[in-house]
Amino acid sequence: MSIKSNSTMGFQLYLELNESEARALLALTRYGSKSFLEVFYKSLGQTELKDDENGLISLFETVKTEMPKHISRIDATRNVFQVNNPNQA
Repeated sequence: MSIKSNSTMGFQLYLELNESEARALLALTRYGSKSFLEVFYKSLGQTELKDDENGLISLFETVKTEMPKHISRIDATRNVFQVNNPNQA
């Protein structure tokens, strides 16, 4: 008989963005992680980001996948308010 034990540790961070920040982050990811990293490394070097490259790739994919539905909800909600309040700026 064999008994094995394994422990793991993980952390989750929650980031709160305003609309402008969310739109900017989404726009940034539209360049794609490969293009972003190429320009970043060429212009700023690899020292700060190289060890976290996989995290950046994952971040870009998550933002590109998840953020559009939230931006669409913002746009739809804004549209409802504008349609129902046409004289409001």
